[in-house]
Amino acid sequence: MEETINKIRRVQKEMDEAKTPADRERLHQEKSRLKKQLPAFLFQVGHIEPTERIVFGKPMKAAWRKAENARLNGLVMLDADGVENPAERFQQIVDKWNSTVYTPELEQALFERDECPGWCGAFCRAHGILLVHVTPSGKGLRIVFAANGNYGNIAHNQERLARLLELPLDEACKDSVRLSFGFTRRDIIYIELEKLLTYDNEEFEKEYGAHPQPLPKGGESNSATESLPQGGGLEGAFHSSLCLSYLTIENRGAIPPEAASKMGHTFYGCDRCQQACPWNAKAIPTSEPLLQPTAELLSMNDEDWQQLSLEQYRRLFKGSAVKRAKYEGLMRNIKAIQHEQDQ
Repeated sequence: MEETINKIRRVQKEMDEAKTPADRERLHQEKSRLKKQLPAFLFQVGHIEPTERIVFGKPMKAAWRKAENARLNGLVMLDADGVENPAERFQQIVDKWNSTVYTPELEQALFERDECPGWCGAFCRAHGILLVHVTPSGKGLRIVFAANGNYGNIAHNQERLARLLELPLDEACKDSVRLSFGFTRRDIIYIELEKLLTYDNEEFEKEYGAHPQPLPKGGESNSATESLPQGGGLEGAFHSSLCLSYLTIENRGAIPPEAASKMGHTFYGCDRCQQACPWNAKAIPTSEPLLQPTAELLSMNDEDWQQLSLEQYRRLFKGSAVKRAKYEGLMRNIKAIQHEQDQ
């Protein structure tokens, strides 16, 4: 594994020095290929319920890595990419905390309890941190910590700790079943191994798991749930696996006919929750050029989408979140709409 990580870091160095986008893309693909050779961990999930799916034309039952089948254990993974000298950066964070929070009185109290946590132990325990390590690229920090349900779900806890530590947050890691690739012993900055392997907060799963959630009380609006077209709102509950955004983006199976009938002309995601949310009534449309659709996208018609090639897909959505659905998923969605219109 150490040899593979060394190769990844050499490729990362070449990426940093690459002159053209084509070279960076080629090296990025090589880095992704190497990362897949590493063991991977799923820190935020204690159990995944086995389900059946079609693989090469045959049904196969296994613990597929899908959020709606995962049981949360209350751990959260914070990924901070693009951090130069990550070990030194973490030491600076701890030193700053030590100089302002870690008082001689606290140090004496820990000593009297026979707790000698080392240079960063007190900091990590104060923040519920169980693991800190340098990522395989050598240019990032990964922090696994215990969530505080009072702060909210996984994403809320990630955002809070990233803000406290003044670290960049990888937005893609808000998925509860996001994998964490392996690391070597020398990359470990801090670890509480036993607690990391056995931690389980049942209350966090009850509050923020993928099962139907109670709707908010105290006069908060239910209009978003009431507007859901695909039965995402079920008798005062929300079921994420029935959401059109889930079905058209994360779902790797077929689009159910009852969902296709609700899609209209929207073949990626669904903004109806956003449209119904009263907080968005005061939102101001942005004029930021980077957030505007391209002329090519705006010129596409139904026939163009139905005949979309893999090369066009890659060009149109380079660097876009649309790639989460993958080409096959996007074409599946388009065909589901076309089939529905032909009925």
